[in-house]
Amino acid sequence: MELNKTWINFQKNLKAIKGNIAGFRGSASVRNIPLYEVWCHPFYKDYAHSIYNRHTRINIDDWKLAMTHSPHGYHLQSEYYYQDSYQLNDILTSASMMKCNHHYFHYNYLANNDIRDFDHIVELGGGCGDMAKFIRNMGYKNKYTIIDLPEVLSIQKYNLTGLNIELTSEPISSSSNKILFVSTWGISECPIEWRNKVLDKLNPTNWLIAYQRQFEGIDNVEYFSEFEGERMDFPALNWDGGSEYILK
Repeated sequence: MELNKTWINFQKNLKAIKGNIAGFRGSASVRNIPLYEVWCHPFYKDYAHSIYNRHTRINIDDWKLAMTHSPHGYHLQSEYYYQDSYQLNDILTSASMMKCNHHYFHYNYLANNDIRDFDHIVELGGGCGDMAKFIRNMGYKNKYTIIDLPEVLSIQKYNLTGLNIELTSEPISSSSNKILFVSTWGISECPIEWRNKVLDKLNPTNWLIAYQRQFEGIDNVEYFSEFEGERMDFPALNWDGGSEYILK
């Protein structure tokens, strides 16, 4: 996997976590990664409440499972587990799961698709694996692949135990008919040549992309200008020129 300067530095820091995978959520190397959610933006919270309040439109049991703040990845009695928790009515959830909830339902509603209907989901830059876990717990049964750094894949392997997620650091092809490409800020932080390798080899039919408009001198507005789909601003994410969804 090819990296820009910012992620070369984070990769060096992440190497130190290898012997402490069981407590990865308390590691400074993980908690300092950009957009690792240790504090929840109000619009994520408000949206999670709105989904709860119209829960007749979803399978509430699946959704509660997907939203649950798991102790997996925290050392026993870790202060970070409680620090990262958030009470949502009768659910103990977290900033990370509320962010995944926002991605999932904004895609379903604005793109007018159901994520669970895709034959293959490929995620570039899967973070700790929380988005994959959320989608699996919401009932997605088909193939799911994450493309990421080896150091991050080791965290995902631990976090996604038993969920049948394929992990790789290389571009992949797919013979599936309906392919959803997911990348929430990962693709816009990669070198352009690497992005093109991934997309050209995969040739996805649809995408759920969030990107920052500027990154290390790269004009992402120009890069994504011809991507089809519904678009929406992130009002609270102001750095790097602000951020935007593209949902197809």
